[in-house]
Amino acid sequence: MGTLISPFVSVLNTILLPFLIAGFLYYITNPVVELLEKHLKIKRVFGILITLVVLFGIVGLGIVYLLPILINQLTSLINSTQGLYWEVQSLVRKLSTNPLFQNVNIQSTIQQLNLSYMDILQNLLNSVTNSLGSVVNTIVNTVFILIMTPVFLVYFLISSLLVSLNETVSRYISGISIDALIIGTLAYIGYSFIGLKYALVFAIFSGLANLIPYVGPTIGLIPMIITYAFTDMDMMIKAVIYMLIIQQIDGNILYPRIVGGVM
Repeated sequence: MGTLISPFVSVLNTILLPFLIAGFLYYITNPVVELLEKHLKIKRVFGILITLVVLFGIVGLGIVYLLPILINQLTSLINSTQGLYWEVQSLVRKLSTNPLFQNVNIQSTIQQLNLSYMDILQNLLNSVTNSLGSVVNTIVNTVFILIMTPVFLVYFLISSLLVSLNETVSRYISGISIDALIIGTLAYIGYSFIGLKYALVFAIFSGLANLIPYVGPTIGLIPMIITYAFTDMDMMIKAVIYMLIIQQIDGNILYPRIVGGVM
């Protein structure tokens, strides 16, 4: 039974993802289209065309200029995790010599758990490159998503299919997206200014996490804290203090004006 259902589930997921992405982009781009239509008296079709050109232009610039930086920083971050692993191992050894932990065989526990950096990395690589078929399938799905997302987006903008949900939902999604973009930008500027490595990676994560209500800003700090807690505590403290200041500004000034102002 599972074998029969699996292809249908796969097709549904492949169609559903670009549908959801296009829906999200609709709520961001539709206010721009309406602005062009109502205030600048540009026909909706041309407004959609202008908006899409700008949108894909921004995405293209991001791919050309930011993607290489992001890839380099991610690669460097992954390579640095080996040093982080040895730092943790050193800390564990120090704890094992502490009288408070004499009755706990920490080293044996780690060995029993098979907590080996190379084993973890190897298992991760094996899961990612399990077979050529899965790689091909991933490429095909990605291409399909890249093609279908603009198709769905254009359909939503032309047909106004989501117009019944447009007013409140569109303004809310637009507001939190703008707020997240500002937080990500401020995080990147601040991280770069204090000399934090992998600034773009951590800034993008902070911006995306900021979309999550209440706990998002805290979650956005976790990768940075984990990376620097054992290697450069002073840098981590500087970054945390900076982001706490940004979060206070966001919570008391930016978010109420941006999100509350559009509701």
